[in-house]
Amino acid sequence: MADTSGLALLSENELKLVRDWERHLREIDDGVPPDAEEGAVPRPGYDPDRFTVRQRLAAKAAEMKALGFKHASAGTIELAQARVSGARCVRADL
Repeated sequence: MADTSGLALLSENELKLVRDWERHLREIDDGVPPDAEEGAVPRPGYDPDRFTVRQRLAAKAAEMKALGFKHASAGTIELAQARVSGARCVRADL
């Protein structure tokens, strides 16, 4: 589990941005956002059984850019995923 102690230092807007990013990253991994209803099916482009990680990253980059996110290239999103995954791995080793 990632260390979330630093979240208390963020402004409300910064915290919203972090939560938005988390939601988008989870959709790439799981095919559906974390707040999806049970039994929800992945939206087009996000089904892990039908699309590669690279394809899902490209779809997410296009979506986030259309939503007005700055710095939302596939490479930036992949880097954010790696950082989150690394944090999870570090915590799992404790």
